[in-house]
Amino acid sequence: MKAKKIKSIAITAIMALSSLSAIPASATSILDKMDVNGDGGINASDAYIINLYVNGSLASSTPEIFDINSNGIIDVIDYTMITRYITTGVY
Repeated sequence: MKAKKIKSIAITAIMALSSLSAIPASATSILDKMDVNGDGGINASDAYIINLYVNGSLASSTPEIFDINSNGIIDVIDYTMITRYITTGVY
């Protein structure tokens, strides 16, 4: 039940963020990693993709691309880093 609630909250947040324009990624490594879909910006699409992976709805042959903080674990922290950056400009 808790996982469903987290997923629901995450999806709602992503939908709310989808109206924001893309924030250009800079040359720094962590910001480059946040551009998960490689479209040149960090936006709700990137957060959505990581959310799908964290919730087990997306498989990948290169899961390391979702490990934003490079700690070897792909989890809600990676997702939160992107959503925080989208909304505040701080990761």
